[in-house]
Amino acid sequence: MILGKNWLFIVPCSARKTVPVNVRIQDIPLGNQDSVGAAWLAAIERASPVGCVTSLYMGRGFRIAAREAVRLKADLAVLSAGLGFLQADTQVPAYDLTVAAGNGAYVGNRVMGLFDPHRWWQVVSKSSYAAQITEVSRGYGRVLLCLSAAYARMIGPELIALAAAGCDMRLFGPSLASKVPAPVRRFVMPYDTRLTKIGANGTQSDAAHRALLDYTNHVAHTHSTLPEDIKVIQSRLGAVGAVPLASDKGIRLDDDGLRKVIRELIPRFGWSCSQLLSHLRQHRGIACEQSRLAKLIASMRGGH
Repeated sequence: MILGKNWLFIVPCSARKTVPVNVRIQDIPLGNQDSVGAAWLAAIERASPVGCVTSLYMGRGFRIAAREAVRLKADLAVLSAGLGFLQADTQVPAYDLTVAAGNGAYVGNRVMGLFDPHRWWQVVSKSSYAAQITEVSRGYGRVLLCLSAAYARMIGPELIALAAAGCDMRLFGPSLASKVPAPVRRFVMPYDTRLTKIGANGTQSDAAHRALLDYTNHVAHTHSTLPEDIKVIQSRLGAVGAVPLASDKGIRLDDDGLRKVIRELIPRFGWSCSQLLSHLRQHRGIACEQSRLAKLIASMRGGH
């Protein structure tokens, strides 16, 4: 069996799209979660598809996983907070919705009262675009999932169902073991911040995808077992030293100072948040949170 054959990569959608969005959660009236969900389902069913899943998303992490899937001839599927579980060739509309709090397109902003991520997943899983993750995954020899904390909370019961069905899973994501349900923690690959020393540099938002890339290139082999994979990863990480302690070290700049540095770097990196952040941290020694940098970039591009 060839590495990657009969494998499925599952990755979250990305906020960055290749085309303008034609349905936005911001246009849905405020209400309880049931009414917001019903209105959103109606809106996406009215929206016209703009292309297939693989052509819609342009986030850096998504593209890393998509290219690797092509290289290994693995299949690709997407966890979409707006449309459900999407197979690669599905024709879909371009939408703006996230389950990550702090974003203008956060669905919880439209819900009056508590927002339940898994109940939301159950709603979007009823869309005409969605397949069922447990049914689709059943046909694959191995399933590699990239997850953020928000997505881990949203699909926790589905992960449990996959494990119960005997799915040969590998889960990738920063500090993911503390985010997924206890029955699936054993499937979490033990990557940590040392990944940047053994693999490609990047940001927190694409850490899961970079971990997947390291796994497929340096860890997995045709018949590798879960314990064997974990042992190899631990060995690779151990070779570059202990896990670094959390530190606040780094030059702290106010917004004006940071904007000045960003302007200097735009000719080299463009408006790429991930490339700018990596350069600021690793080459300039500047401490900056990804969310803060993204907001500054947005304000600069908007002329504010």
